[in-house]
Amino acid sequence: MMHIAFTIDNRFVRPCAVTMVSVLRNNVPYEIVFHVIGLNLHQEDVAFFSALCDSYGAKVFFYEVAEEKMKAYEVTWEKQRLSKVVFFRCLLSSILPMSVSKVLYLDCDVLVLSSLYGLWETDLTGVALAGVPDSFTVNPVHCRRLHYAPSYNYFNGGVLLLNLEYWRAHEVERLCAEHYRMYSDRIVYNDQDLLNSLLHERKRLLDMKWNVQEGAYRRPKGKPAGWVPPYVETITRPAILHYSGRKPWQYHCMHPLRQLYFEYESLLPGVEKKNDGWAVRLHRFVHFLPYTLGIKSEKYIDIRYCSSGEKTSETRSAPLISIVVPVYNVERYVEKCIRSLQGQTYGHIEVILVDDASTDGSYDMCKAAIGGDSRFKLIRHPVNQGVAGARNLGLSVATGELLGFVDPDDWIEQDMYALLYDAYVVSGADIVQCGYYLHLQSGNIQKCAVGKNECWGTREALELLFQDRLIKNYLWNKLYKRKLFDGVSFPVGRTFEDILTLPEVFGRAKTVYVAGDITYHYVERHKSIVTKAFRQNQWDDYLYALDVKHSRAKALGLWKDSDRFLANMYLRILDRSLSEDGSDKKRKVLMEYLRKNVNGVPLLTKSPYLAFRRFLCLHHFDLYKGATLFFAKFKKK
Repeated sequence: MMHIAFTIDNRFVRPCAVTMVSVLRNNVPYEIVFHVIGLNLHQEDVAFFSALCDSYGAKVFFYEVAEEKMKAYEVTWEKQRLSKVVFFRCLLSSILPMSVSKVLYLDCDVLVLSSLYGLWETDLTGVALAGVPDSFTVNPVHCRRLHYAPSYNYFNGGVLLLNLEYWRAHEVERLCAEHYRMYSDRIVYNDQDLLNSLLHERKRLLDMKWNVQEGAYRRPKGKPAGWVPPYVETITRPAILHYSGRKPWQYHCMHPLRQLYFEYESLLPGVEKKNDGWAVRLHRFVHFLPYTLGIKSEKYIDIRYCSSGEKTSETRSAPLISIVVPVYNVERYVEKCIRSLQGQTYGHIEVILVDDASTDGSYDMCKAAIGGDSRFKLIRHPVNQGVAGARNLGLSVATGELLGFVDPDDWIEQDMYALLYDAYVVSGADIVQCGYYLHLQSGNIQKCAVGKNECWGTREALELLFQDRLIKNYLWNKLYKRKLFDGVSFPVGRTFEDILTLPEVFGRAKTVYVAGDITYHYVERHKSIVTKAFRQNQWDDYLYALDVKHSRAKALGLWKDSDRFLANMYLRILDRSLSEDGSDKKRKVLMEYLRKNVNGVPLLTKSPYLAFRRFLCLHHFDLYKGATLFFAKFKKK
């Protein structure tokens, strides 16, 4: 559940609604709760917000602020535009329910253009808030005025992720009032100055993409008209766009992405498009005339932005991406997966859902979730053939030039295929991989990504795939050229079909590109080799897949350091077996694989500990078993 707060008066109802729409349109799989802290809101305003959120299945709550809470504050800058609502964000820890431990504050002059998940999951341990450095003003000037070292930087207050637990534990709300009362002479930019002054040591700075302000689009003096900034990727695809200067609805706004605001405004339900009157049009004509005549030069970078999320090409001319989703008894999860696919900013997709004779309501759930979306094809297997059979059927009907896979109990960020396609175009690679979030059964979430963009040749990519290091043995976090799968089929009756199939596919690829973006959400459930629910046939298949992978790597002269990995994995599975079922059959099979694939002599030079455990396992098993069970009990204690 994601909590988002706005502080507004009745002049900013429409802009706030536009920001809400941008959040809801670009965060489809997530449960959104809005908190509107208002001043002088009318009943029709409340009804308008409620109807908007209901139409998207979101929740909205409204709050009023007692007048006595605001006596300590006075607006000191741009009095004609701002009111005391700017200080409401200093009161959120007491206004919002105690059950809300963190909240994302957004100004009403921002557009959210991608998923907020990466921002929402920012680690706030030990800090009061996280924000983006202010990009337009000169930071050292503010720092000196507020009496703290410039090395702490100065953040913009338009987008703030607030750790409300920290605020409550450290009484930050009370400290804000006291600090303002003591140092009001230093405060120029109201609450933004106040929070920077008070919390400069207790903040975390975020990537620029989470609050791309107007200053990022301004062309520095002396730069030619065609100048391209080093952060061009961020400003052409901002996650959050902040109209921090003149607002799009003001006649003299020259922001290069001004029109994008009106595109989202047109999505407001029951609201007619607002056309500029003759007076506004005249003002704009007079204002822009000097620029048209060349008397004045543009202040902004010449930038073109595609609001669909594809800056590389129009949707109609972009290649079709076929996405195969095997479905089996995932009634509880598949709707979320489908919603995330429906919300893709890369629109030219076909999604092939293959129901593998599910015995629950998965098929009906898929049918209901798809609705009338013509991009989705739902196929039903009369007899269960396993995930490999379902994927083979999906491949046989796929018509796209590019290919992707998604597991039905996972979900993806809405810009996943847009980002993968952009990387595919820029790199010219045959396969593109992104990072992923690993949702553990414990409830913890891990970020799994390379951290930087890298391109690899065939042999390099294959070795990394065999090592399962930077290139993972997963189908689902990649975009492939369809022709790589010509003549390839997944082995029916086997699990871990990706480990068995991917080496053949990667062997055909000339280059593989690994992108640092994290856009896939992989939910562990009972898929992992180390989970207790791992079935007998699964570990058999996993050992077989490891054996095949090892043989292929050895034949190609790759993965020379496989001994350590294999020894560790075999012993890990064996230890799990001993502490659970103690199966003698499993022990014998594991020991045979260990003896066949792991040479103890080279292993000794790489990992003496693993070499010693291997020796005990193969030659003194009773001693190995006793030690393993003893340490297993010790760990539990």
